[in-house]
Amino acid sequence: MAENSNLIKSSEKLPDNENDLRAMYSHLSSYMIAVVTYRFTTLGFFLTGVGIILAGTQSWYKYLLLTVITLSLYTIEIRNRFLKNHLEVHAKHIEKKWGYIEDELNDFKPVQTHILCFTFPNRYLDYADKGINHGLALDILYISVFIYALVNAIILGIPAFTSFIHCFNG
Repeated sequence: MAENSNLIKSSEKLPDNENDLRAMYSHLSSYMIAVVTYRFTTLGFFLTGVGIILAGTQSWYKYLLLTVITLSLYTIEIRNRFLKNHLEVHAKHIEKKWGYIEDELNDFKPVQTHILCFTFPNRYLDYADKGINHGLALDILYISVFIYALVNAIILGIPAFTSFIHCFNG
């Protein structure tokens, strides 16, 4: 929360010139699109890596490699998420300066969502603001793969580690 208060203070220094403000907003929008694209490219790389690493025989070092890659790419995902949120805060300050009122933006009614044979009315879409979003799905994916890989690395690695220790003792 302290980070957001710093963003608000730094965003109060928006340029007064309308052309400069439009240029700043345009750059923020472009950069935000690039960050979101990078997030999903990283996800595609991750899923491909999981498939390649888990192909073939199981071994503790494959799971250890998967644990390290998962932790690394999840760290990149969290950094990109913070960067996207940072850009959104700055863009919202520009929108407020232009006079967009939040109540007017909330009057927009999205199309109903259909999942399998179920239809979700608009009121269920409010949960996106409460944390049910792409970030939650990516958290679940990365954390699940991390736990799976770590547990398997430990289970498969204990016999290998003990036989390695016995080589030096015996």
